Order: sequence, then C-alpha cells, then structure tokens
Amino acid sequence: MKIVKWLLAIVLVIGIFGIVGIYSQLVYIDGLTPFYSKLLLQTSWLYPFFQLLLVLVAALLLVLFLLVLFKHVSKKRTVVQRETGQLTFPLHTLEAIAKSAAETSVDPNDIHTKVTLDKHERAIVDVTVDGNQRDAFLTKGKTIQTTVQQALKNMANVETNRVNVKIKNTKKDMGLLTFTKKQSRVE
Repeated sequence: MKIVKWLLAIVLVIGIFGIVGIYSQLVYIDGLTPFYSKLLLQTSWLYPFFQLLLVLVAALLLVLFLLVLFKHVSKKRTVVQRETGQLTFPLHTLEAIAKSAAETSVDPNDIHTKVTLDKHERAIVDVTVDGNQRDAFLTKGKTIQTTVQQALKNMANVETNRVNVKIKNTKKDMGLLTFTKKQSRVE
C-alpha cells in the first residue's frame, strides 16, 4: 500500500511539474519561463511529455463532461398535486408504505424494501423477503405485489411501474465452518 501511495505522489508531482511548465510557456512568469525554456532546449523528451500531458488532461476533461452529461438522474422524492396544494413524499416514506403493505402477508423482520422512481415518477419497488419455509412462494409473491401496488396508489397516489419480489431461502442450518472446538465435526 505504501508503494502505491509513493507512486501516486510521484505521478502527482510530475503532473504538477508538467502543468506549471505548460502554463509558463503560455504566460510569461519571471524565473519559470526562462527555466522551462532552457529545459526544453536541453532535453529532447520534455516537449513530447508536455504534448502527452495536454492530451491526457483533454481526454480526462472530455470523459468528465460525458459523465456529467449522461448521468442518470435519480429522483429522491415525488410530488403529488392536490386542489389545496402539493404533497411531497420522500423515498423512505414510500419504502415504509411498501414495507407496511407487505407485512400483511409476511413477518415484518423478514422484509427489505427499496423504492426508486423512473423519469415519469412511477415507482419501481424491490421487495426482498427472507423466507425459511417452502410453502406457497408463488402465492405469497403475488399477494405482496398486489398489496404493495394498491397501498402506494391509495396512500400516496403513486403509480407503480413494477414490483419485484425476491424470496430468499435462508436456512438456519449449521454450516461446515460454524462449529466450536468442543463440537464434533462428524455427527
């Protein structure tokens, strides 16, 4: 880890040296411009170094521009218009509504919800249920989907794009590495 830090520090120092050299060639600075001019004349590799540094800086700026331009905008809340004004629902409130709706069919400790909004302000709900029994996964999933859709529509007036229900089978069995010294590995 120390080697990586040292290499990063060396690259930063070389980059700063190159940027100061480029700037001193563009704008006259007492002391720096003559120094870099003599250095350019004495060494043949410094001029291509400055060119490479300029290309790398331009490429980095282009990549950052494209990232900012095409960044996915995620909304943190939805606004519902009423006759008397507007209601603002943050995502954690929508998650609480979805979780309380799913609690009607599953134990509340086994439910994890995540709500995101698409560009049309429709909810995409991900419900993860930790289940340890193998009974009626399909019917449980369908009832959770319908109750979550109805709850979001009735309580927050939010349309749902989709409701994804994932039922994870969590077994409370003893694994190979979960024994103490006094327990036997062979039963």
